[in-house]
Amino acid sequence: MVDMKPFERKAFTFYTMILNAYCDEEDMTPAEPKLKLQTGGDLTEDISAMLMAMMLFCEQCSPETVEDMDIIGFTHLLNRVAIQHVFEDAMDKVDVLGE
Repeated sequence: MVDMKPFERKAFTFYTMILNAYCDEEDMTPAEPKLKLQTGGDLTEDISAMLMAMMLFCEQCSPETVEDMDIIGFTHLLNRVAIQHVFEDAMDKVDVLGE
C-alpha cells in the first residue's frame, strides 16, 4: 500500500468497503487496516473519513456530479439528496392514502 497518513488510510479503508458493497463476495478487496471503533469516543475523524470515502466513490462513479466540488459542496449535495428522498417518501405515503 502507498505510504499514507492515518486519516488517508482510514478514508481509503471506508472507500474500499463501499466498493465491496457492489462486488460479488469472491471479487471483494480486503480492507487494510481493520478499523477499531472507540465506543463513546470522538467519532469526528471516522465520520470525516467516511465523508471523504463517499466523495471518492462519487468521483469514481459519476465524475460530472462532483466536478469542481470541494468537500463543503459535497455535503450540500448530500443534504439535497437526503431532503429529496424525504419529500419523495412523504409523497409516496400521500399517494397510498389517496390524498
